[in-house]
Amino acid sequence: PTELISQGHAVCIGGGVGRLGRGATGDVQRIAASDGILRTVAGRYPQTSQVAGSAFYRPNTFGDVDGVAVDETAGVIYVSETTGNRIHVVTPVAPDDPRTWTIATLVGAAGVGFANGTLATARLREPAGLLFDATARILYVADRGNHAVRAIDVDGGTVTTIAGIGATLGYFGDGLAATDALLYAPQALTCLLYTSPSPRDRTR
Repeated sequence: PTELISQGHAVCIGGGVGRLGRGATGDVQRIAASDGILRTVAGRYPQTSQVAGSAFYRPNTFGDVDGVAVDETAGVIYVSETTGNRIHVVTPVAPDDPRTWTIATLVGAAGVGFANGTLATARLREPAGLLFDATARILYVADRGNHAVRAIDVDGGTVTTIAGIGATLGYFGDGLAATDALLYAPQALTCLLYTSPSPRDRTR
């Protein structure tokens, strides 16, 4: 069968399953190697109210999804709601039935901005690409609007900045400590590298 996909902004693979974050479409899709069928498992639907705690039934105000990562040990999926300035954790209660999956805000409940601290008090601005380090149990975030890379210790419950000077954009600092360098709207992460979109178009 042929599936048409629009707004494919992020992808992660784990456990024989691919997961696709679809940008302005505001949802997450899943495709398993076992059957090759594409299914929507979380995100925005044309409705005015959500089903409380349900990942599958989000309101039509749910934002763009520009980042997705999987924690195979905990069995959860991390999702960047970029225009909502939040990171969510999706828990597949019954893996084969997305209507049972739950969602909760991991970081961003305090509102938009730039702040390190606990999961409850830290602030992000347009979080985009995600990368999960299963060994260190760290979720890395391309905090696009703050021109920084953030590190979420999912077990310790803290958020720190590991690259960039929060809320300060630019291109400067090769050879310096990462926290003394300037970044320009980092969009994606892979193997602890980040890529910056136009107008700079650089990978560091």
